[in-house]
Amino acid sequence: MALPNGRVRERHIPGSLVAGIRFLGQFEELPEKFTRLRAVAAEAVMGPGMVLYRGRDPGGAYHLEAAYPVDDEVEAGGVSSRLVPAHRALCLHREGPVDSPGAVFREIFDVAGREGLDVATDPPYAVVFLHERSELEPVEADHEVEVRVTLMMPGWASRLAAGIERAAGAEARREVLGGLPCPEGGSPEEWTRWAATALSRLDEGVDDPALRREALRGCAHRFPEWRIEQMRARYEALGSLDALLVAMRLDQTVQGQSWYESPVRVGDAIYVTKDPVDQEGWKTAADAASRRAAYCHCGLVANARRTGVTLSSSHCFCGSGWYDQLWEGILGRPVTIEVLQSILKGDDCCTFAIHLPPGIR
Repeated sequence: MALPNGRVRERHIPGSLVAGIRFLGQFEELPEKFTRLRAVAAEAVMGPGMVLYRGRDPGGAYHLEAAYPVDDEVEAGGVSSRLVPAHRALCLHREGPVDSPGAVFREIFDVAGREGLDVATDPPYAVVFLHERSELEPVEADHEVEVRVTLMMPGWASRLAAGIERAAGAEARREVLGGLPCPEGGSPEEWTRWAATALSRLDEGVDDPALRREALRGCAHRFPEWRIEQMRARYEALGSLDALLVAMRLDQTVQGQSWYESPVRVGDAIYVTKDPVDQEGWKTAADAASRRAAYCHCGLVANARRTGVTLSSSHCFCGSGWYDQLWEGILGRPVTIEVLQSILKGDDCCTFAIHLPPGIR
């Protein structure tokens, strides 16, 4: 799909095996990482260098990976290999420095925002160098690159199909999604109508809300794994969940708000209420509908509201999966998430309960 600005296009990215060096640091360190990586991966390298970007740490450094596609696994000298699955991405051919996420990704994000396209961080945002060995040159130089940002909905549809089969069986998956082809390359409006139909069929075909949640929870956006690792290490160091919750509430890394949404424990459950995605719009909204529009983080819900499509409240089971990732990652044990309030139920906020396993200190 070509987008109105003519520079950003949607296309299929084949799956590939990559070997990389992951690090927390600055873009200026990339040439040195690529030099080390080439020395270790050597003959296994079979394509251009790429930078995988996973976010900005609260301390100001970036979670980066220097990587190459390889024809065999490389596991030595701080290099590790993994499979990047096939996916659909927004792609931009550009020339310029590769020295900050703003410089590299801003144009794609601007287009995605204007067109109502929801993007995802799994696989990570990528910058692929188009000239051999240019990745070894300083990042401030002009580089010809392809920038890739994963689209959310194609992967969401695949995870929904797998989740329905896991929760309710192959026959349920066929009943819900049979005769409902995914609109790959389609517009946000087409994807919204597709999702609304799929969710309606899921409600009709799977009566048990626990099974519907199980089907949908894996569709959630990926919680940054480095944040989960940080919180797990903090929990182990503190030796107390209550102490960890205090630290989470003190976090102010999202425009003065807690990334972890100020969790509060009552007995064997943790309660979180999401912060509005548009704080100013939420504060100044003239009516309830406008407040809800400014509140919800979900791009699919925003597109449904804009196009007059009704989404089932079961869709919020998708959002509950965000908390499965965090809390199961911290505790190393399963948790149960309950959706207490949600915009799609007609509430003014979205509140979740994380029911803890026995014996949590």
